[in-house]
Amino acid sequence: MGNAAIFEIARCDDISPGPSASSFPRTRPLQGFPPAPEEACSISASPGIRLVLPLLFLLAALAQSVAAQSLPPRGAPVLGSGPVDVPPFVRVIDGDTFEAWINDNRVGVGVLGVRVPAGNTPCGIEAAETLNALVANGVHLEEDSAIEFDSRLRRMYYVTTVDGRSVAKELVRAGVAWPDGSTGGALAGLETAARHARRGCLWRDVGR
Repeated sequence: MGNAAIFEIARCDDISPGPSASSFPRTRPLQGFPPAPEEACSISASPGIRLVLPLLFLLAALAQSVAAQSLPPRGAPVLGSGPVDVPPFVRVIDGDTFEAWINDNRVGVGVLGVRVPAGNTPCGIEAAETLNALVANGVHLEEDSAIEFDSRLRRMYYVTTVDGRSVAKELVRAGVAWPDGSTGGALAGLETAARHARRGCLWRDVGR
C-alpha cells in the first residue's frame, strides 16, 4: 500500500499543465470530461496519503521519543569522571534527590543506597527536610563504578556531608528512609536501630 501511494504521487508530479479545476463545473461535472490534472492527483493520491501520513507521523514521534530516552541528561558527568565537591546552595527536590551545580551545569543527583516515601506525603516532606539539613552546607559526591543514572535519569552518587557523614546512613538513622539494597547490608543495622527506637516518620507509630 505504501509503495502504491508513493508511485501515485510521483505520477502526479509528472503531469503536464492542463485545464484548471475552475474551468469545470464543481456542482455538476460534464459527462465525458476527465477531471483536471490537479483533481486527478487528489483523487488518485488521497487514499494512499490518508493511510500513509498518519503512520509516518507516528513513526517519527516514536523515533523522537526513543532518541530522547537514550540520551543522558544534559550536563551530567559521565561515568568515570571521578568525585565532585559541591558548594552550598543545593536545591532539595525530595528526600533522596537534589539539584546541584556541577561543572557549570545544573544536575539532578540521586542519593545511592536509600529510597524514601513519596515527596507529596507527610513522611516524604519530613525526609526532604532531613536531607535539606544534611546538604545545606555543600556535599561531596563519589560515583559507583557501575551505576550512572537511574530510571528517573538522576545522576547517582554516594553522598557525604562536608564533615564526612554518609547522607544515606543519616537518612536511615533518622527513620526517614529505607535501605534500597544497592549497598548490601551496610544500612540494615541502622534501619533496625531506627525501628526499635521508633525514630522518624517511618517508625514512630509502628506497634502503637
